[in-house]
Amino acid sequence: MPFTLWPLIEKGERVPDTWMARFKLYRPDGTVWPAGKNDKGSRKRIKAKTEPKAREEAAKYEAHLIAKFGTEYREKETREREAAERVKAKVPLFGDWTKSWLRYIKPDTKPSSYDSIVSILDIHLLPFLRSVRLDLITNREIAELRVKFHEGGYPDTKGKPVKPTSSQKTINNRLSTLRSSLAHAVKVGDLSAMPCNIEIPPVEPDEAAFYTPDVYGKLCEAALGIGLIEYNAVLLAGNQGMRRNECISLRWSDIDFDKSEVVIRRSVYVKKGERLESTPKGGKIKRLPASKRLMAALKKLHAQRRGDHVLTREGGSPWTPKVFRRTIEKIEKAAGLEVTGRIHVLRHSFCSSLAAKGVAPIVIQALARHANIRTTERYTHLQPGALREGIDALSREGE
Repeated sequence: MPFTLWPLIEKGERVPDTWMARFKLYRPDGTVWPAGKNDKGSRKRIKAKTEPKAREEAAKYEAHLIAKFGTEYREKETREREAAERVKAKVPLFGDWTKSWLRYIKPDTKPSSYDSIVSILDIHLLPFLRSVRLDLITNREIAELRVKFHEGGYPDTKGKPVKPTSSQKTINNRLSTLRSSLAHAVKVGDLSAMPCNIEIPPVEPDEAAFYTPDVYGKLCEAALGIGLIEYNAVLLAGNQGMRRNECISLRWSDIDFDKSEVVIRRSVYVKKGERLESTPKGGKIKRLPASKRLMAALKKLHAQRRGDHVLTREGGSPWTPKVFRRTIEKIEKAAGLEVTGRIHVLRHSFCSSLAAKGVAPIVIQALARHANIRTTERYTHLQPGALREGIDALSREGE
């Protein structure tokens, strides 16, 4: 009802022919008017012999208030429904929203990560959700996406069928992009709440591939036989644990020969010939000790340096990921190994070598700059006698 009405009671007795009415109206923005005390509305005495007559007089007074102040009364349910309709009317389609979202996140996202997000959107999400309103992306749509990812067959941006995948990590990456997009829409007010529950199951990391000391030795020997730069490239990844894009962005100014340290301060992403530099993975610059073997090789290479970067081509231009991969392929072939061009195996070998020598996982984590100790634990099974030491420790308790 637009107002409440009750008989007036004073000093415990009913006041004859007198009623009390409370008027509580709402402005279009939802605020109460007239406010009265504690936003409970305003009251007015009404003289009438009967309740129907009192209601009639109260209705007239309410009409007077509305006419005078230009407001209107709306039931709570009506106001909530209208508010919801206004929100829905403003909720964008997923395809329109992603354009804004990409613009919002680009300044704080690494170029490589940004391109990965764009690729996931273009290939795996937009073809199915482009014309769907954000608040209508429900759990059913998420379930359908999981099925499509598993089955594959839908065209990519070049018209080629996408391969089926059962990799939980791959599916997680795609759905994480969707979840981040929707969460940002909530943050900026384009969504009132998350419309679905996107579960991202934890994935146990696979056992990392690595070279045994003998195979790594063959690689180093083959690399040195090809050239000093090739030898340093293998050592930077295999003896220092540097990532590919950290190696090719390393400059001589990052090498501290006096302290035998390497400063890992940048990573590079090459896109259509343009080098885009940013901070290393994890966003932190790290100064780390270097092995004697690596420092000796760097000193020899420094004597014949051809530019600001450590790994350069003959003309002095820095290596690209493609040059690095082809160099590794050449070294693998020279060493009599399977030609894969995989650079990251050298970093895995660095970690596995430390683990095999009994180095504590927390130290390996620091040297490898793993954000999570779980990543480091992929190598702890290589620690010699670790299981026997644990059982022996329990045995000693009973001695």
